[in-house]
Amino acid sequence: MAIRFKMEHAQNTNLFAQTLMRKAAVVCISAVCLFLASFSPAFCSQTVDYKNIQGIELVSVFPPFGTDVHHVQGLFMTDEHVFFTSVDKYSAKGWLHKYDRRNMKLAASRNLAKGLYVHPSGFDYGGGAFWIAMAVYKRETASKIFEVDPETLKARIRFEVEDHIGLIARDGAAVIGANWNAESFYFWDEDGSLLEKRESPTGIGYQDCKADSGFLVCVSGNKLDIIDLKEWRLVKRIEIGDSQVGNAMGREGVALHGGRVYFLPDDGIDARVYEFRFVPSVEQDAQD
Repeated sequence: MAIRFKMEHAQNTNLFAQTLMRKAAVVCISAVCLFLASFSPAFCSQTVDYKNIQGIELVSVFPPFGTDVHHVQGLFMTDEHVFFTSVDKYSAKGWLHKYDRRNMKLAASRNLAKGLYVHPSGFDYGGGAFWIAMAVYKRETASKIFEVDPETLKARIRFEVEDHIGLIARDGAAVIGANWNAESFYFWDEDGSLLEKRESPTGIGYQDCKADSGFLVCVSGNKLDIIDLKEWRLVKRIEIGDSQVGNAMGREGVALHGGRVYFLPDDGIDARVYEFRFVPSVEQDAQD
């Protein structure tokens, strides 16, 4: 009995030590995250085990923006700001908006439209800047890929593409773009050299995607899809609900920040951000 007790005590001690190490690692990563966030809004994105989540749970609903923000396209969140793109097809303007998270007041706005290139994409951050496609408002047309400073919203064209690019994601040095209805995915370097072109692994017309930890997190309607970039296959699909005004939560923009997922599903005066947390699987809960 004494030997058995010692063995069980040793096992429990070992499990307790492992738990402390995991929690210490999380604290350490969070501290590093906060330090790096002082240099860049994109760095403070805590790692999520995307293969081991069972769903999402609503955390908060932001107040509306207080004005007509037109037809929303993409979303990006930082600790201090809400960035999103939208198109006003009646005035032929494609906007990048920057709102203060503390009071939801407009901090800055920039019209990125150039001639017929009026349709802004879903967008992502990489290499110190946002990457946004401005496309002709028609499928199988053309796009200009912009690099935009998050602080000043100063923009410059990096390269052009002979297709309508509806979303941009950044994975390391790669710039990922999907065309109308996300039928094809392009992989470029930052100078626009085509590295690879892949057909959609799901056949779903995504509105916005974000790259994180080797995965693409994409939205379409009531679907939140997680795609393994290396294996190029769907590894998780989460059914998501509707906004307060009845639109599908994944209808427009999606963002990842601080281990949370954010949605911007509505247009016009109804637009507001919804914040969710990822719910880990039962098996993951048991391990923690």
